[in-house]
Amino acid sequence: VQGTLRHAAQAELGGAGGARLLGDAVTVLDVHGSLFYAGARALEASLPDPTGVHAPVVVLRMRGRVTLGATAFTVLAGYAARLEVQGGRLYLSGLDPRLFDAFHHVVDVDVQRRMRVYEAHPTLGDSTRQALYDAEAWLLRADPDAADVGSTTRPAPMARAWRWVRHRFSDR
Repeated sequence: VQGTLRHAAQAELGGAGGARLLGDAVTVLDVHGSLFYAGARALEASLPDPTGVHAPVVVLRMRGRVTLGATAFTVLAGYAARLEVQGGRLYLSGLDPRLFDAFHHVVDVDVQRRMRVYEAHPTLGDSTRQALYDAEAWLLRADPDAADVGSTTRPAPMARAWRWVRHRFSDR
């Protein structure tokens, strides 16, 4: 299937073998297949639904992609908006330098605010590690009690940190 995902880390498997997002946690997913035309729509259909999940953060591994079609940009922007509504954020890692530049020149400033992009490094996994590190740091700074779900201000950072630690290491 084109434009599909493979669960990589920190997600619970949901129905039909797909990843299910965890609240206040980072989910890393590999993107496989073409992201042109129908492949981008297949990706959209296979992305985990963030509805009802508090502060879901997703890192999509995009390694090996040199270009993306307009449909893929639309799908990613839409998914970033859906995550933002729940207080989450989208991170894209492993972007080819030309694709990385395209995000900063082609993508709307409002969309850039909703997602973070990381250029591929020569060492496999480095950009994903950086995205994961930044995503976890962003989660610790995010305010779970803010009226604006997308807010990144934090009146009580230690309470947020302890909540994250309890969630991450609890017996589920």
